Amino acid sequence: MPCHAPSPPAPLPQGERGVQTGPLTYDVKRDANGVPTASFPLLRKVIGDPNPDWTGSLVNEFSYKKLALRIQLDAVQGVDVFNADFRTRQGVGNGKEAEKEQMGIYPRGYISSFYASVEQWRIDDGSFVKLREIALAYKFGNWKTARDITLMLSGRNLISWDNYKGYDPEVNSGGQSTILRGIDFGSVPIPRTYSVSLSAKF
Repeated sequence: MPCHAPSPPAPLPQGERGVQTGPLTYDVKRDANGVPTASFPLLRKVIGDPNPDWTGSLVNEFSYKKLALRIQLDAVQGVDVFNADFRTRQGVGNGKEAEKEQMGIYPRGYISSFYASVEQWRIDDGSFVKLREIALAYKFGNWKTARDITLMLSGRNLISWDNYKGYDPEVNSGGQSTILRGIDFGSVPIPRTYSVSLSAKF
């Protein structure tokens, strides 16, 4: 009966290794099989930019008789986010990529290898377009001593159109810091809020 040799294990992702010749330059070192040489340290280079290519807002206001509608769209494009939350979920077996290893789509040890040496996993596209605000107002007019009586229904942060793997690409773990930008680690997403208001002048 013929005997077949077992299939070689699927390769695991590895970080590039070699000699760092400068902050952004390096000399790659691999063995005869094209595999990074373990005796050299992992190489580093800039792979993300927290500064957006452009930002913009579009505000439209419409009125018809006693009705008024205000819509605001905000956009941030060409920005990278250091999505540490996504990477951490994989490392503890609680993410979509970790699930693929558990299901056998990735070979055993894939997540551990990626987690330990590959930094691209941390960088995520933070571009978005948000329906920042929509407000509908009805102006009742005057009544006795009250003037400009207005009832308003509004909502903020209602929809985010993005490809971000986390909860909200707009968050920043550094708060309002201009030094630590585009970092998502344990941050609370910006809430979706609704409000009803009644105003008048006396």
